[in-house]
Amino acid sequence: MATDILILTVYFICVAYVGYQMALSIESQLEDQLRIDLDREALQTAVTSQVRQQPGGVGVQVATDETPGLQLQVPLRSHDREASRTGTVIVRVMPLGQRPPQPPLNHLTVQVVNGLDDRQLFIDWDSSSLSLQNNQGRRVIRQVPGQFMDLAQAQVMSVVNPDQTITAQITSEDAFQRHPDTRLLQPTVPLINLEQAMLLPSALRQYSLRLMLRIRPMAGEDAPSLRLLIPFQFRIEVLPGQIAVPVLNWLLNR
Repeated sequence: MATDILILTVYFICVAYVGYQMALSIESQLEDQLRIDLDREALQTAVTSQVRQQPGGVGVQVATDETPGLQLQVPLRSHDREASRTGTVIVRVMPLGQRPPQPPLNHLTVQVVNGLDDRQLFIDWDSSSLSLQNNQGRRVIRQVPGQFMDLAQAQVMSVVNPDQTITAQITSEDAFQRHPDTRLLQPTVPLINLEQAMLLPSALRQYSLRLMLRIRPMAGEDAPSLRLLIPFQFRIEVLPGQIAVPVLNWLLNR
């Protein structure tokens, strides 16, 4: 009987050891994870302050869905004085949320939705700016597929007409270099190296986009124009490592 117990004990020790080594092997192959968070409070405060200094009675709200962004509730012109109408403008900047550090961020994606039937939206790229860890302002460059870049020229503003959406990829001017053979400008440097950012102190793991948006009435409308410099501020959070074996993770959490 004692021999059987000894054999079983040795057997379970061996099984546990093999399982532990398998967990270590799996864990060594797991990538570090990080999360990109949007500073919603700063976004709400800054845009609300700008709206209050301009006419129009626009409401400001930061969305709380999976792709948080700015929502503007804009009063619309109504032929019936007793009826009030509003339309929504949505501005999002991505990526957001959890992701691995590879690949790096070669660009940011800006999405603007015009839910107004009596106004046009204008995105002024040359009046917008990017900043990375040191808060030094950088020129925003909108990447247009198939178009050769000439950084010496001003960029044309993007127009978002009523009930339309625009999605654009942007990067920084200093990400461009000339190809050694063609001598054409092309982005060759990542906008944000996430692996390097993870090694920085927490206070430096941040970047921001200040996007200039103009809301103008259509021809013949008497509604006021609105000009907003929208500050999207992001922070890179390094997530704690996860244990490869779910059972061990469950035990440690308790």
